[in-house]
Amino acid sequence: MAISIELLIAGYYLFKKHLKTNFALAVFAFTALLDSLFSSTGLFTSLVPLNATIILVGCALVSFWLSFSHTFALGRISMVGAFGSFILGTTVELFFNLWTV
Repeated sequence: MAISIELLIAGYYLFKKHLKTNFALAVFAFTALLDSLFSSTGLFTSLVPLNATIILVGCALVSFWLSFSHTFALGRISMVGAFGSFILGTTVELFFNLWTV
């Protein structure tokens, strides 16, 4: 559910051309990719079905491309922002899959 909400927020920011769009897209992308990565390595069992995981990984790859390129003239994401989005995405993923079980 958190991955879908992150995608919804990132899409809203993208629609409004908000300055936090690239950060929100990167957070979603890291969370979606880490969900499939952690699930495939056996760290936890993901509740996301396989077909939804494939769709979310595709959306995450597009989100990475949008957030790290200068596509919508919103400025590129900084290294601090990229690292922060990685940390936040990892925290969200681990919180909802390890600490709530």
